[in-house]
Amino acid sequence: MVSKTSKGRCVEACEFLEAVGNPTRLLVLAHLLDGEQSVNELLEKVGSNHTQAALSQNLAKLRRAGLVSTRRESQWIYYSCDSPAVRQLLAFLEDTFGDLRPKASHRAAHVSR
Repeated sequence: MVSKTSKGRCVEACEFLEAVGNPTRLLVLAHLLDGEQSVNELLEKVGSNHTQAALSQNLAKLRRAGLVSTRRESQWIYYSCDSPAVRQLLAFLEDTFGDLRPKASHRAAHVSR
């Protein structure tokens, strides 16, 4: 029989994987590892095939999962990701599949390894 502690950890792991298991959200997290950014800055980086509304929904899901935090300055909301789990996951994925981010963003993940 599986203990509640083990089952709870499995549920937590699945919730984490569900939050990052989307190409847009994974790319957003990769960019946020370089530092705090606004929705407009992220929109420029994830590509023109995304709308601001769709990106905002993805950011909201990451926020609900506790993977990003926000800071308001006047009318702007800035997002950041300080999650060691996200940093470790991206390092693993890049080691396994190759670069996931543009070269300018790639440097920050390697600096912290």
